[in-house]
Amino acid sequence: MKKSIIHNCNVFDGNRIHQNCSILIQNDYIKRIGNGLQEKDAAMVDAKGALIAPGFIDLQINGGGGVLFTDEPTSDSLRIISKAHEKYGVLNYLPTLISTDLGTIKKAIVAVSDYSANNTGVLGLHMEGPYLELSKAGIHDASFIHHCSLSELNNLYENYQNVIKIMTVAPEACNRECITSMINHGTKVFIGHSNATYSTAKEFFDYGVSGFTHLYNAMSQIQGREPGIVGACFDIADPWAGIIADGFHVDFASIRIAKKNKGNRLFLVTDAMPPVGIGNFDYCIGETKIHCKDGKCTSASGTIAGSALNMNEALKNAVYCCDIKLDEALRMTSTYQAQLLGIEDRLGYIKEDNYADLIALNDELDVIGIVKRGEFIEWNV
Repeated sequence: MKKSIIHNCNVFDGNRIHQNCSILIQNDYIKRIGNGLQEKDAAMVDAKGALIAPGFIDLQINGGGGVLFTDEPTSDSLRIISKAHEKYGVLNYLPTLISTDLGTIKKAIVAVSDYSANNTGVLGLHMEGPYLELSKAGIHDASFIHHCSLSELNNLYENYQNVIKIMTVAPEACNRECITSMINHGTKVFIGHSNATYSTAKEFFDYGVSGFTHLYNAMSQIQGREPGIVGACFDIADPWAGIIADGFHVDFASIRIAKKNKGNRLFLVTDAMPPVGIGNFDYCIGETKIHCKDGKCTSASGTIAGSALNMNEALKNAVYCCDIKLDEALRMTSTYQAQLLGIEDRLGYIKEDNYADLIALNDELDVIGIVKRGEFIEWNV
């Protein structure tokens, strides 16, 4: 039995920050939190005053480490993407598949199922498309976008009931029966890449839709005579919303406005692309060449194509640019995501019998230490 105690630290447990604390880790799990903990045979790890928080959870990662998951939906790709984001504090995530052919989707489902079975930090799959509105496709390949059908869904879910955790759809491409089928298979349905009206968006939330994908982007905007999807997001209290805090996708003032409206239903995502973990370089989405410079990824026509954002930078932007208090910004990186997926008994909180998936932050909020499933992977404290 392996034991360690992280001491001389402050701890954000998912609810509040505790000063001068220590954490007992036993094998994969957190066993106790308190002041001055001691345990026979436990290795003592000095955090040197760092802030220990739950490891980040990102529900929308397209790629990293030079790999785009849609292009290479394999276990090897997941290993590379995981490693690229790990150093920025993301210890659990949903690899995200953008609109593609059904054969590739099924290959991705198998890869995610196999890889997540090894308790690796891959929580399931986020399917962003192909059931989208063509006029709001953005960088998605229009040739793959089509209407959803029950027969196609049955094909995708066959033998893999609990793999697709989030499905981003446009109301224009789905009906009530398809939404119900997704939900019955354990999938959270989000609205995105849609030009739907306020009334249509509200109707779909009555069907059981859970939230909005990358709020403000690729959706109908709020206007005086037609509130659109953004207006529905602000007007309906319960739905979740992911938001990309890179300063390119959304102005930081708009994030502040969204936070005032959505409160504890707004969470951070990166929508990360292959440059994360490597730096600026050009890559392709299908036949479309994407240029990444100074953290912004665009096609030749200027269409934004995901991001080069990592979750550590998203946290800092939330605090320093959006005036969100640190404890709340930390909830937006992990706690709310765990609540959304219904996995608070494993992740998103530092509490007894949750996984010891932890990060250490310095005073500048840089990730300087990582503990994954009780293993000190990187500890530069």
